[in-house]
Amino acid sequence: MSNPFHVGQKVVCVDAGQFSDRITNGSIYTVSAVGENIGNLYLGLEETTLVKPLQWRAKRFRPVVERKTSIECFEQILRGARVPEGV
Repeated sequence: MSNPFHVGQKVVCVDAGQFSDRITNGSIYTVSAVGENIGNLYLGLEETTLVKPLQWRAKRFRPVVERKTSIECFEQILRGARVPEGV
């Protein structure tokens, strides 16, 4: 089984399902533990307070993709911008 998760990683909830009173769709959590049981991958989350350290099925989450911020596209727009006469 492929495991895209690791401790310390940020994940976003994509399926709170019946647990919407404890986790929220679209909210970001930090992985505190990763484990497997009977072929299913489970996560522990720092922001939740449950007795079991591996409470959440990993399929309810996806890794947060952190993109490097670049303003290059805006700089290109500015280089090509025309200034109206009289300004």
